[in-house]
Amino acid sequence: MKQPVIYSMTLYAGVSKLDITPPIGVKMAGYAARLKPCEGIHDPLYVRTLVMKSNGDFLVIMSLDLAGLDVSTCSEIKDKIYQYLRIPKDSIIITTTHTHSGPQTGRYGSDWTDLSWLNQTVKKAVSGVIMAVSDLKEALVEYGEGELHTISENRREREGPIDPKVRVIALNEKHGKEPIATLVNFSMHPVVLRANNAFISADYPGYLCKYLEEWEGGITLFLQGTCGDIRPRILGTENLEESFRRVSKVGKILAAEALKAREQVDNFQDCEFIRVKSVNVSLSTAKLPPSNEVLNRVKTIEYEMKELKDVNKLMKMNWELYAMRRVKFLLEERIRDRKISSILTHVELGGLVDLLTLPGEPLVRFGFKVRTLLSSKNLIIVGYANDYIGYIPSIDDYKKGGYEATVPWCILNEEGIKELLVKISNISKT
Repeated sequence: MKQPVIYSMTLYAGVSKLDITPPIGVKMAGYAARLKPCEGIHDPLYVRTLVMKSNGDFLVIMSLDLAGLDVSTCSEIKDKIYQYLRIPKDSIIITTTHTHSGPQTGRYGSDWTDLSWLNQTVKKAVSGVIMAVSDLKEALVEYGEGELHTISENRREREGPIDPKVRVIALNEKHGKEPIATLVNFSMHPVVLRANNAFISADYPGYLCKYLEEWEGGITLFLQGTCGDIRPRILGTENLEESFRRVSKVGKILAAEALKAREQVDNFQDCEFIRVKSVNVSLSTAKLPPSNEVLNRVKTIEYEMKELKDVNKLMKMNWELYAMRRVKFLLEERIRDRKISSILTHVELGGLVDLLTLPGEPLVRFGFKVRTLLSSKNLIIVGYANDYIGYIPSIDDYKKGGYEATVPWCILNEEGIKELLVKISNISKT
């Protein structure tokens, strides 16, 4: 007679936090209008990692204070984690906060990236998982929500939609009840700091994590949401001291709402299971210029910029340079036969909360559409996860056009967006 399988309800969780701040002098990401390299370090960048284990199944979530990571870097991290720990690569989520005051990471070409720093960051990301696994504790988990309507706005439409939800996953030690970790999901671009800032900073997500960690929230991971067209209402100024004061203010407001959601949770529970499903996607892309034309244009712009002195003309040309270098990277590294391949991951945590990762910058209406496709009561959509393919607009936003729906910032065409929605609708059905 076949013996029944006995499942353990015990959840184990471990965390780590490692500094990944780049050296002064690196080329910074986020703004084509920023013409100078990093001039200093205002606040450190970190990779924060949470490892969860239930009934032998693992889930790894790491959040890096970076603008974005290409699939090649994410794959390298996952390969090394598997090599050391045999944790399935499909069970690993690598996401970035999307700070616009961090270093270039290779999405515009390796020659814009400090490869020595990037290699060290990969090693630290792997080390963080090893450290978290070595410190697993019996844990309880719960989900909570807050709302903030006053700090974000839709940059495409006056009075356009936002997602005000502050979604929180809280983990406590099972016996001592001490906080282990807090995961915070919110949808807003980390662009309080503007292009005039040349100091490394994690922007508001860094301050959010800093305050929650000080307020006994445990190691805090920020999971960026559907923020493609959502920016802060509170923006920096020409005065950098005032800009950083505003960054701290935004981070503190969000941390306070996340803490309130966490503190209102009083029914922490065991997690009976962790189910993770990752699927590869192949998505149709818009037509891009021929590679030889792009390469020649890149060379021409770079040569002409060396001779220019006018700042306004330099910024205009730098914008085109960003665009052409992004196209060059995509043509050389990512797009084959008008298709780009990427990955989606769907996670079920004990029937308590689901997570869905998206490999780029989803606009808020795309997120609303996803919520209609999936039946999860509590769904956290994580953008900038496991890859970066650019903006992901809804069909309506794509048809309206604009920056977030234009090549090369958005490389999917209408068919590609539809293909992605089909994959999402099917991901939790099998």
